[in-house]
Amino acid sequence: PPSTPGDWTPPETDYETWALGYIRQALLQLCVSVTADGAVIIGRGIPEEWMEKGGKVSWNNVLINGGKRMNLRIWKAENTIHLTFEGDSPDGFYVINLPELVSKIGSVEVDQGRILERNDGEGKITLSSETKGVSILLEKK
Repeated sequence: PPSTPGDWTPPETDYETWALGYIRQALLQLCVSVTADGAVIIGRGIPEEWMEKGGKVSWNNVLINGGKRMNLRIWKAENTIHLTFEGDSPDGFYVINLPELVSKIGSVEVDQGRILERNDGEGKITLSSETKGVSILLEKK
């Protein structure tokens, strides 16, 4: 059929799909990335504004390592940030690295797992691989 002005041609559709794939991958890397040793780094590129407006960040079927997949949810309620992990456990550990945590980490409650390391100045919390969730109370310092 003949094209009308504004219609997408097949090549334009392919380029658009290709670009959307890269945009999606960039957004995923803001939220969760995996290191060669199997550690899963969460939240490094999530701006504070995403959490302040009551938004939730969630990803399903994220490939983490060795064919394993996980689901991730991050949200903020009042002055507490919550994260949940479902699916397979990583080969390494979780590193929670939200910019909002820098010098604001108060108490940390872990569901099924343990805190391996805590660095308040850098806003990092390292959790064991069996962790299923964490709640982080923010303090003003």
